[in-house]
Amino acid sequence: MSMTKWCCLGVFALSIVSAVGCGSNSPAKRDKCPAGTAANQPVPGCLCGDAGIKGVQTCGTDGFLSICVCGGGSSGNGGGSGDGASGSNSAGNAGSTGGGSGTTASGDDGGVAGKGGGSGTSGGAGGGGAGSGSPAPTKPPADGSQLAACDPASSTSCTAPLSCYTANNATPVGFCTKTCTMNSDCTALGSMFTCSTATGVGFPGGGGGTQYCRQACSGLDDTSCPQFMSCKAVQGGYRCLYDQKDVGKGNVAEWKACTGSGDCTGDLICFGGGVLTGTGPGGMSYQGFCTQPCKATADCTDTPPTGDVKADCNTAVGECRLNCTRMLGQTKKCPDGMTCAAILGTGGGAMRCVYSATSSGGV
Repeated sequence: MSMTKWCCLGVFALSIVSAVGCGSNSPAKRDKCPAGTAANQPVPGCLCGDAGIKGVQTCGTDGFLSICVCGGGSSGNGGGSGDGASGSNSAGNAGSTGGGSGTTASGDDGGVAGKGGGSGTSGGAGGGGAGSGSPAPTKPPADGSQLAACDPASSTSCTAPLSCYTANNATPVGFCTKTCTMNSDCTALGSMFTCSTATGVGFPGGGGGTQYCRQACSGLDDTSCPQFMSCKAVQGGYRCLYDQKDVGKGNVAEWKACTGSGDCTGDLICFGGGVLTGTGPGGMSYQGFCTQPCKATADCTDTPPTGDVKADCNTAVGECRLNCTRMLGQTKKCPDGMTCAAILGTGGGAMRCVYSATSSGGV
């Protein structure tokens, strides 16, 4: 009886089967080695038993694969996790390949394969946290530094020696900049900055002859101005300047008190530019309110939630107003918190709903 037949019989045969792969290790019942596989080369991927576990076979010297052997060998190390703290989203490197196969015993049928190494564990997932940072600014700074927005009526808006430039009051919002006497004084601010002329253009009050470092531009569609500025037409050409909407809180709701259009949310503007003067003795000050821009009264579609004054359009300045001027026998009630007052510049006897200068307005 041959060794193959003998090993398939009895209890003794079981130990031999596990050692030499009885039956399945004979050329007649074994698979051929994959093309290009050298003798004694391990071939991973076979199934071990019924558990679906992957094992390793070895290509014998006769060109046939050995039985599938499970386990053994050292596992590859797992990949490191990505760095979540720094905001990295990259995954860790994959684990290394399993340990090498055991040596193959010599014999007529290729011998028994050594135990193959286990597969390496996969790399850990990378951290998912994006690095935190400050949100991008939506309005220019108002800290008195170079190019910071400033109030030309205030002597403290800019940090000395900077001064507030408005292109001869072309806009109610200026920017802090250096004074100068020649273009070379402005070189450090950038190649686009030049020194204004001494004819009063650039002086907040006009006619003072102070010269400022400012940036000229070519037209309303010029986009070369510094961040938040736009190219505006002024006396003598075009200048890069801020607009009223470029400064302020930007969160004040319609009909609430404001001190400038930049306080108002969205496209709303501040009635009267925010600060109004009464016609009474002493010129009492008032505050405007956030309102719709308009070209005609038909554009004033919103109505105050209280009071009985309806909005109409001041077409001269393009803003919806609350005209509380009373005709004979009429009574008109302004929205809650407002008062009806005669405002300087509105014409004789004209009354407007406004806030007192001490009103906080709210949002």
